[in-house]
Amino acid sequence: MTTGAPLIIEGLFYDLYEFSEIINFDAPYWDQNADEDLSLGGKLYMTTGDFSLLTMDVTHVLIFSKGLVEKYGLESPYELVEKGEWTMDKMVEMAHQVTFDDNGVPGLQYTDTIGLLCNNNYANSFYIGSGEKFVSKDKNGVPVLAFEGERQTDVTKKIFDIFHDEKILNKENFNAQAIADGFENCYWAARDRLANDGALFCTTSLEGVFNFSMYDANFGLLITPKYSIDQDRYYSYISVIFATGCVIPAGNEEPEKAALFLEALNAASTDTVKFNYYERIFKLQKVRDQEDSDMLDRIFASRVYDIGSIFNWGGARDFIMNVARGASFDYVSSLQSARGRMESQIQDTVDFFSGG
Repeated sequence: MTTGAPLIIEGLFYDLYEFSEIINFDAPYWDQNADEDLSLGGKLYMTTGDFSLLTMDVTHVLIFSKGLVEKYGLESPYELVEKGEWTMDKMVEMAHQVTFDDNGVPGLQYTDTIGLLCNNNYANSFYIGSGEKFVSKDKNGVPVLAFEGERQTDVTKKIFDIFHDEKILNKENFNAQAIADGFENCYWAARDRLANDGALFCTTSLEGVFNFSMYDANFGLLITPKYSIDQDRYYSYISVIFATGCVIPAGNEEPEKAALFLEALNAASTDTVKFNYYERIFKLQKVRDQEDSDMLDRIFASRVYDIGSIFNWGGARDFIMNVARGASFDYVSSLQSARGRMESQIQDTVDFFSGG
């Protein structure tokens, strides 16, 4: 998707809505969340559906150690989610309860007992999980930068505090040590720690859950937490760098046939690609309990394709992550510095859609 998006404003793809009599966008095998999030100005040049394994794989989630929840008498994360009380504050509170410098080496390391092992890109997940967007759309479907505002600042400050919490470890910070210890990288080391009850929470994607299931471990699946209890619902970020979509190139001399092919391919994918991934492999083999199966349904129902993340206008996709990892919190000046570049590139896209 991220390599396809710049080609849209070069006029290289058909508007898929031109073939709405062929492509049944209301059918469940097309992802309505993608159609809504990726359309601009009433046009849709790229979308996705049940054919795309990678789009499923890159959905962000958390995994947790059921053993540590039981050992320390913590609240059930499943029940917190169900009651709408699974928030960033609750996650940090629980993480602090099980963080101990207990490996015999002074200073907190990944080989200690850690409450939360987090990766850089999950800053975006926390932000989208709060109900915010990088770029929103006005009533006419025109993209508008969405970082400005008091709530956006407060949400980002909370994320900044998580990434600078002395009792929370950033995976990328111990990558060199993880490799020296014999792991492929820090992500494998983090999964190994959680599998052996050395960590309570670990940020990952559904692809990471596939790898994690090779362990004989009692783990659970969780949706990204809310910003606060009064938030209307949960949101799940799709890390779109590896997500795949479909387009019809403008050079295709028989676009109606291409549209028919896409419709048939995607319709057939429900009982093949998605069923095998979602039901047969993930639910029956990878997750362990009914609560995890239900959590997977909740996660898929709440997925977000942020248009700013896909087009990455002026670096919009990395803005929150860069602020969260900064040495000090200076959201307002960071936004002032980046706004002009982001808005200028958004305007280039708007001009394309308006024929300007």
